[in-house]
Amino acid sequence: MNKETLESIKKEYKEMEEIANGDYSAIKELENNPIVKKYLQLKNLKYQARSEDDIIYSIINNYSYGNIKETNGILVYLVERVAERAKVLYDDEEFKKKYNLDSYRDDQVLVFYRDLENFEINYVIKKEDQEEFEKTHTVIYGKPTIFDHEDRYHNARYNFFRTLINDGQEEAVSRALTMKKKEGNN
Repeated sequence: MNKETLESIKKEYKEMEEIANGDYSAIKELENNPIVKKYLQLKNLKYQARSEDDIIYSIINNYSYGNIKETNGILVYLVERVAERAKVLYDDEEFKKKYNLDSYRDDQVLVFYRDLENFEINYVIKKEDQEEFEKTHTVIYGKPTIFDHEDRYHNARYNFFRTLINDGQEEAVSRALTMKKKEGNN
């Protein structure tokens, strides 16, 4: 065995030992490298991207979970829920705490909204404040579905990103705004 191979074995052993002992700094350093990030993204796409839909959903997953900090401020109306039911449905302590769900009376009706571009920006308001809230925010309603409010959101988000990619941001915003509230559309 030559000296280079021996050194390579020792180096690899040391790296593996560090990871086995809980030292993940080498991994974190690589994950922060833009070239490595791009490689992992492309490798993932190799197995996922089979159609335009797959590619768009991949883009949505890569960008809309907190990575887009500055959005167009378009909110999607999700649903109205009695607080008692919302506390059960959103049984995530972090979500409950962030939106102060436990502070509402169980019989109080709440309205839920989510930012079209950033999945992590949500608003929870009391039903009696809805009209004022919608006067001061841009709210779209999407297409109601017989399944649930998440379909309405995901359809609106998918269409927004598809238009954004193919026709630009201005056109995507313009089309999204055509889903403003219409009579009987909630």
